[in-house]
Amino acid sequence: AFKKACRGYGRIVLVPGHSGIGKTSLVQYLEKPVEFENGLFVTGKFDQYQLNTPYYAFRQALKKLWNKIFLSNQSKHSEIAVKIRESVGDLGFLLAELIPEMNDIFSDQPQLEDSNINSIEAKHRFTTVIRKFIEIVSLPEHPVVIFIDDWQWADSASLELLKDLHDENVLRYFLIIAAYRDEE
Repeated sequence: AFKKACRGYGRIVLVPGHSGIGKTSLVQYLEKPVEFENGLFVTGKFDQYQLNTPYYAFRQALKKLWNKIFLSNQSKHSEIAVKIRESVGDLGFLLAELIPEMNDIFSDQPQLEDSNINSIEAKHRFTTVIRKFIEIVSLPEHPVVIFIDDWQWADSASLELLKDLHDENVLRYFLIIAAYRDEE
């Protein structure tokens, strides 16, 4: 799946299994080969005590991804920031809410009024912003692998986002691995 992601074919891989069987260890074994191919490997983990926190594990993973991009590409940081800002337009505040480290990119951007927007449109806007961010940072020169563990404790918004990330417009140079306890 990672080799296919390196060739531009995005994937979602599900890793089911019982508690303690080694799902996490198996997936973390992939980190070194990903880094060897100049890829970015980040993780997030759902928590049974954070069931009511939307996007809990995505927030962790995307924050780590941004930090890796920022630290590894400081010379290209402003170039990447400009691309992200152009891509998400006036919805950048949604990224800054999810990843506070990105506040500097969108600090001069006012938050849009959501009083006239329904929940379906709000979800669509959020998903679009996340997709655009992933499209900008998932490149042939550094494909992105996101491993999110413990999906059995995922909130419904995160489950919807996972489904939306793998619609008919599959993200290129991107692999998401989702591990979960199949007995729960």
